[in-house]
Amino acid sequence: MTTALAETRADSRPVMRFDPDKIELIKRTIAPDHTDDELKLFLYQCERTGLDPFTRQIYSTKRRQQRRGQWVEVATTQVAIDGFRVVANRTGEYDGHEVEWCGPDGVWRDVWLEQAPPAAARVVVHRRNCLHAFPAVVRWDEYCQRSTDGAPVAMWRKMPANQLAKCGEALALRKAFPNELSGLYTTDEMAQAATDEAPPQAPPVTQPLAPVPADGQLRLARVKPYNVGKTQHAEITLSNGLILIARGPQLVALCEQLVQDADVVEVSTKQTKARDGTTVEQLLAVHRAVNAPLPHDPGAPAPRAPAPDEPSADDIPF
Repeated sequence: MTTALAETRADSRPVMRFDPDKIELIKRTIAPDHTDDELKLFLYQCERTGLDPFTRQIYSTKRRQQRRGQWVEVATTQVAIDGFRVVANRTGEYDGHEVEWCGPDGVWRDVWLEQAPPAAARVVVHRRNCLHAFPAVVRWDEYCQRSTDGAPVAMWRKMPANQLAKCGEALALRKAFPNELSGLYTTDEMAQAATDEAPPQAPPVTQPLAPVPADGQLRLARVKPYNVGKTQHAEITLSNGLILIARGPQLVALCEQLVQDADVVEVSTKQTKARDGTTVEQLLAVHRAVNAPLPHDPGAPAPRAPAPDEPSADDIPF
């Protein structure tokens, strides 16, 4: 069975409808450990935006938030920057955008060639039939995601100008198209919030290996960062239900990127003892599986490929 794309709205947004098989697949691989209400809310956002979770345009993750003095897990819907672009383009009113960067000198440049990251990025979005543009300025020190040792992680280290520009683009698009994008944020915008989350007091006991998902492919389903002393760790939940412990900022950052990309993976693990004496499964290495395509609905439209002069860091491997 395929995902049903029902009637089309007047603004060309497809109305996403999911049959029971696809809902179960989403619950196992894209939104594991979600309550029924959290899953319904995520599906509502998919329907509202017309974005396809199977093509990485939209996904759900759980973050720890403090409520009434207690740390609780809350499901959060996040959208890839390509998803924001799709939503804006479907309105028929998106008229392009410009990006500039500046250093500490405050001089704006249309290309960033310095080895050091830019101090800020400015993105201006244009909307047809609107008398003014929608600018957004984002600062490096406010958006850069850092590890416990203070160094930029993952793509923020490898492509700092591009990462900062994506945050600015998301903010500007949300200003220009509030009806379509209000309440939605990209992973790049939300990444720095992970450092404010409360770590669990002790690593969890390894869960028994559950049956392999229906599509027979293994993915990383969720990453929950925490610190042990000054060392960054993370609790990694696989799509088959197994929980692993990752140690070190580079491995944790790689896992976070693989969750975002929903890539099929292969993992290497070993059993070890936690501080409280319990046996846990430690993640030694993880990499993308070779020749393992993502599940994609053949009846749904293919995701828009970026133009040659419009690279997207979402699909760049580590």
